[in-house]
Amino acid sequence: MLREAASDDFDQIYALMTRSFPSEELRSANAARELLVQSNYHLLKVQNTDQKLTGFFAYWTFSDFYFLEHFAVDPSTRGQGLGTMMLYELLQRLAGDWLLEVEAPKNLLARRRIQFYERCGFIAHSFGYNQPLMQHTAKMRAVPLKIMTNGTNWTLPRLITAKKQIMADVYSCAQSKSRQDA
Repeated sequence: MLREAASDDFDQIYALMTRSFPSEELRSANAARELLVQSNYHLLKVQNTDQKLTGFFAYWTFSDFYFLEHFAVDPSTRGQGLGTMMLYELLQRLAGDWLLEVEAPKNLLARRRIQFYERCGFIAHSFGYNQPLMQHTAKMRAVPLKIMTNGTNWTLPRLITAKKQIMADVYSCAQSKSRQDA
């Protein structure tokens, strides 16, 4: 089901990203496209039988964990179990420790998202942080997020180390490029 996305798939994936995530959690299209040359940044896609994009993962590989930055399923196919199947296939294909961010459970959608990941074996941590600005515009602000992980290998010191690595590698890409786009 999961396939490596090609650079030709970027426009469709970015369009689904913009439909699925608040603008505060997204890079500009130019900054996101530039990530495709990063050796530890990966895009996986799922298409239906008509070759229409139905979902994707954007993730980063690090020496001892994976960071799931974006995961979305096309709204027209949500609620059919596709997201669960996709996530299980990803976790089987890339067995190891995973870390992802979620919004705090302030509304129904955020609570449902957390419950989805919990059903898939992830644990919500009280350890949180603010995602830096992804784009530098007047309306943008840092986003308070919580961390979820799979497995039991996540201690507080390891979470702190992973956060530093994510801030240095993932968000430094966003910050440097978004300043150029502003």
